[in-house]
Amino acid sequence: MKGRELSRVRKQTGLVFLLLVLLLLLIGGATLFVSAGGSGLSSAKLDRNQITADALAAAKNALLAYTISRDDYSSSSRPGEFPCPTTVSPDDPSYGKANTSCSSIPKIGRLPWRTLGIPEPVDAYGEPLWYSLSGNFKPSTSVAINSNSLGQLVVYQADETSPLVSQVVVVIFAAGPPIAGQSRSATTALCTTTGTAIAQNVCASNYLETYSGKNNATNSGPYTLGKITDNFNDRVALITTSDFIPKIEDRIVSSLTLTLKTYYQDTGFYPYAAYYRDIKNLTNNKAASQIDQANCADGVFSGRLPEYINEISFSPASPNLPCVTYSQGWPALGANGALPVWFFKNNWNTTVFYAVAKQYVTGGSKTCVVLGDCLKVEGDITVQNVQAVIILPGIPLATQLRPTLTPDDVSAGLDIQNYFEDPENRQGWNFPPDNYIYKSTASTLPSRDRIIVIKN
Repeated sequence: MKGRELSRVRKQTGLVFLLLVLLLLLIGGATLFVSAGGSGLSSAKLDRNQITADALAAAKNALLAYTISRDDYSSSSRPGEFPCPTTVSPDDPSYGKANTSCSSIPKIGRLPWRTLGIPEPVDAYGEPLWYSLSGNFKPSTSVAINSNSLGQLVVYQADETSPLVSQVVVVIFAAGPPIAGQSRSATTALCTTTGTAIAQNVCASNYLETYSGKNNATNSGPYTLGKITDNFNDRVALITTSDFIPKIEDRIVSSLTLTLKTYYQDTGFYPYAAYYRDIKNLTNNKAASQIDQANCADGVFSGRLPEYINEISFSPASPNLPCVTYSQGWPALGANGALPVWFFKNNWNTTVFYAVAKQYVTGGSKTCVVLGDCLKVEGDITVQNVQAVIILPGIPLATQLRPTLTPDDVSAGLDIQNYFEDPENRQGWNFPPDNYIYKSTASTLPSRDRIIVIKN
């Protein structure tokens, strides 16, 4: 297939995938719509509340569809990133398009509905929605986004005693009608949000309010649910990593399964693992505690998923890859078997545990006589004679501290309890391995250990 035609097919495929994701989210996705309104509302108020709730739901679903379906073929278009807000006035031709730069994120602005490919959602009073994004989920090629990533925004409950949700990635606001002191004209005036003179209809403080010391019109919060009063009428919807990281993991499961099976079909064996303590850093490309740069090592049956992304062509004599006899790495397995560029660019390989049976590496007999020759999975399913397993840890619990993967910060990342909840899955990370049995769970919690069984 010629390059231009392949590019066109990929773009069409990406669009279809985006539409399918959006449809699934609209059908089955629940939106966290937060309202502090009480009972006894009139029918008209209930109708307006529903219109506003629908607008917030449409915005949330569009943002989730956007981030989950980001393009596999570009290192700068990654699942997990969200668009910048739009900060221009409604009469600007680029209104509704995400700002091209998020260097000053977090920065509150309007929802970038044109970038999301949807009609502009407005609340029951015809007001456009506002949008705040956590800085570590902005478009970037230097900040990794994976299951270790946490939002930086905080939203407080109406009683202001504790956060409703912390580690929020996105906050969407419905402003409602103007209250006393708010002017939404195109006249230039001092804006308390920016501290500069700008058009009043792009100043967040003319749309969003303060409640009990928490100001929704600030760039980075903390934000508030608040109680509906004469001086506060904001409605809020939130996005956290639990809304989208599991769906990105679904894509990773498919890619990893296909890649490992393709590798086995092409070579007749699976690769060894990389040392568990062999962590490559996104920014300096340096291993934290081993010299192998996160590549596989002879005799290592469990640890990190090895990385070959920069080893397009190598030989068995390569000093950095002593365990590999196949002359082409992951990217060279063909379009159906290659891992997406964003998988390694965003350190997803450092969140993935990989174990391979002793008899299914190069030179193995491919027979299962004793445990260790093959692996076993127990729990909600029991699978014997497993050739390899992949474990994805899900998003961290509040008690789990995961690393930022700087060269000197490996202690947290090397504590397996910061990844896996099930005791069975915390074993087997030693060298040589001390466990060949892993546990699968039927839990659908975003933090659950997800086991992928590999059998050709």
